[in-house]
Amino acid sequence: MGRKCFAILRYIAWLGLSTALVLLAVEGTLRLAFGLPKGLFYFRPVDNQSLYLPNATLQMVMGPVPYTVKTNSLGFRGPEITLEKPAGLVRIAAIGDSVTDGFYVDNDDTYPAQMERVLRERAVAVEVVNAARGNSSIDLEYAILRRFVLRLKPDLVVLAFVANDIDDLRGVGRENLINRDSFAFGPEQAAAASETLLLARTALGELVLDASLRMRFENYRRFQRGMSVTERAGRYTIPGQEDQVECLRVFVEQHAARNDSVLLYKAFTPQQQETIANYAYALGHMHQTLAAQGTRLLFVYTPGYNEIHDPAAPRILCAALRKSCEEQGIPFVDTTPAFQTASKKEILDLAPADFHYNPAGNRVLAEAVGMYIAENGLARPGAESTLQTEGEVR
Repeated sequence: MGRKCFAILRYIAWLGLSTALVLLAVEGTLRLAFGLPKGLFYFRPVDNQSLYLPNATLQMVMGPVPYTVKTNSLGFRGPEITLEKPAGLVRIAAIGDSVTDGFYVDNDDTYPAQMERVLRERAVAVEVVNAARGNSSIDLEYAILRRFVLRLKPDLVVLAFVANDIDDLRGVGRENLINRDSFAFGPEQAAAASETLLLARTALGELVLDASLRMRFENYRRFQRGMSVTERAGRYTIPGQEDQVECLRVFVEQHAARNDSVLLYKAFTPQQQETIANYAYALGHMHQTLAAQGTRLLFVYTPGYNEIHDPAAPRILCAALRKSCEEQGIPFVDTTPAFQTASKKEILDLAPADFHYNPAGNRVLAEAVGMYIAENGLARPGAESTLQTEGEVR
């Protein structure tokens, strides 16, 4: 029996070694003969040195709508900026998750880029820096603030909140929220980094993923061969997007199945109350950190699909966060009315394929927040503002 086991183990070892040698030979051939990997899927660095790869043009193709990200030398999405704030300019740093980052829209269509244009049209000399990272909540946003944003010495930091920022914090303790100092945070992030190295940094991984995406997604095939101007504009025509009732059903179904979405509750559970309180605790630390540097903080509430399209949707999350901001002296902007008004005239999102905003939705957010900033005197360097502790933009 012992000899048989030894023979099996020896066979497995030789099989593993021969497989590894074959893979190494294929990897070497692909690199030497075909110049792979080309970096098609290497979007984020796996270290803590920048939010995106610096000085890069990245084709983001692994989603319902392909789009292009262009970064500057500091690794922020957007045009080149200097580390030192230029004289005479108000510097605003926009932090948040995928909505602020600008998933599925090109650079000029992100809400920070459009907000800069909105403010400049109002004769405000302003520079808006997109310092967001998709799939983050306040723990990572606070870490980004300390690591990348404070050194820019912004006059104003705008934090755009999305409901899944609460869902993502379930089970995370308060001290972890305010002490996080790495993007490698827990097994999920470690697994994502390993996946990036395997699929994006090896020739064989890139080849396999590219072939898989070509077979599965027509948009990917069109994007890789070069989209025409008409095709790029048509990216945001989503089958079924006119049927808001069906889109709402899909939204509720996805959120109910995927996580404990606070958007769907009419009363919070004890666990949700604790998570919201923890979020407010971290928000207070962020506010204090910025105040110590003389930087103002603006909190922006961005609505979920159901809050825009369902008159009976619960609004208790918005009310809870508004109250927390009032207690801490943080100006609060609820952009829900602006989205409700605009949605009666045009499509603002990618539903039912996805519920991120399209360029029009990003414009609504940019106009709502930009108007509040301008009207409340927040876009003035080192000046006392006439800000309110709460606000709605219609």
